[in-house]
Amino acid sequence: MKAFMKSTFNETAYRPMGRRVLAELEKILGPDLVHTAPEVLVCHSYDSQDYSALPEVVVEPTSAQQVSEIVKLANAHNIPLTPFAASTGRTGGAVPIFGGIVLSTRRMHRILKIDVGNRLAILQPHVINDRLNQEVAKYGLYFPPDPSSKGVSTVGGNIAECAGGPHCLKYGVTRDYVQGLELVLPNGEIVDTGPFGTRGYAHAALLGLVTGCEGTLAVITKAYIKLIPLPKTYRTMLVGFESLAAMARTLTGVFYSGILPAVMEFIDNAAIRCVEAYMQAGLPVEAEALLLIEVDGDAISSDIEFNQILDICKNHGAASIQIAETKERRDQLWLARRSLNAAIMRYKPVKIAEDIAVPRGALLEMLEGVKRIADQYRVQVVNYGHAGDGNIHVNLMMDNDPEQIRRGEEAIDEIFRLTLRLNGTCSGEHGIGITKRKYCSWEFQGASYTIQLAIRDTMDPNHIMNPGKIFE
Repeated sequence: MKAFMKSTFNETAYRPMGRRVLAELEKILGPDLVHTAPEVLVCHSYDSQDYSALPEVVVEPTSAQQVSEIVKLANAHNIPLTPFAASTGRTGGAVPIFGGIVLSTRRMHRILKIDVGNRLAILQPHVINDRLNQEVAKYGLYFPPDPSSKGVSTVGGNIAECAGGPHCLKYGVTRDYVQGLELVLPNGEIVDTGPFGTRGYAHAALLGLVTGCEGTLAVITKAYIKLIPLPKTYRTMLVGFESLAAMARTLTGVFYSGILPAVMEFIDNAAIRCVEAYMQAGLPVEAEALLLIEVDGDAISSDIEFNQILDICKNHGAASIQIAETKERRDQLWLARRSLNAAIMRYKPVKIAEDIAVPRGALLEMLEGVKRIADQYRVQVVNYGHAGDGNIHVNLMMDNDPEQIRRGEEAIDEIFRLTLRLNGTCSGEHGIGITKRKYCSWEFQGASYTIQLAIRDTMDPNHIMNPGKIFE
């Protein structure tokens, strides 16, 4: 693992904690919020991937001022500090690969204010997505970003990763809802942009840098989140196709019509069979591909768009169409979609899961290329994702066999090369973390990569803030 976790800066530059620093942390927080017990360290050593590394201490601040004092202490002593939320990330972004301090946001979980008139929520970073939506729904409002982990993932984590989800097709990703942030910079300084940071030159650039930075430039201690009106109506259909080509033609036809669905999710045959074996959701297992399509809005416009999409599907070779006539059926289809990650784990014991995105017009070529590469390297592949914006979750499935795993890793390299040839990106929505650092250097070369390194070095010259992430 150490060889895998090499970085642009030397691990030996960091200092071990020592009793003096531990005593200072206890002075800032009190002993009950400073943890060195092995079981606590283990629980903060990994995210949803297979990589792990133990921190030396876990701290649980409750305020921006406490976060500031912790960061100042870490910076003064050259101790690496890793922000840690719900650990649902997919690329190792929360793994403390150089040890040091894990700063858990677990106790910063309050919704501070719901400003209905300005459609704004002010909250601490550890507010769970679903909890926020449950609260703002009481006022007819809605926070659209909906990663599959939305039942446990945090809004602060969403901001750090710039999370998306199925509904980002119509509504955009997390950065589109960040109106302002309170931040602790790597030197411990607290910056609060206020709720209108995106509307002035003074703070807009800073918000753009921090959103999606994966905790490498700042710790988020408060967020000002834009809300939108909750849609009044949802219409949902599940469309089956006998070929990937028919699915791609339908996708193009829908967008050519000028309709922007709320959701257009893609599921391939292997994924269909996995989820049916897992939960028997009534998906057509004979289909080569499925599109889960949803429109929302007011009743009249939703019905018009829904019927237009129905006609497009029929005219472009749909083999089957299921309409979710009841809320129960819609909920079942969504449960099937959100259960895919768990379902495919029953297929094979080892999974290399990646997240790529290509222009919609290249989606068919990408899917056919992934299948060809998987066949070439003799590994099984399961694909699903957000077809509407060309985002594919590629899952190579293997037995726990070193030779198979080696072939799988070589196949992933080829898949990323194809992605870049098709003008795509190596990370559609899961961030870079540690698992995609190599591919980040492939994608961002020359001045772009140099500028990003310079920004990091300027804001965090000691490289204490979530070191070893994004940049190789």
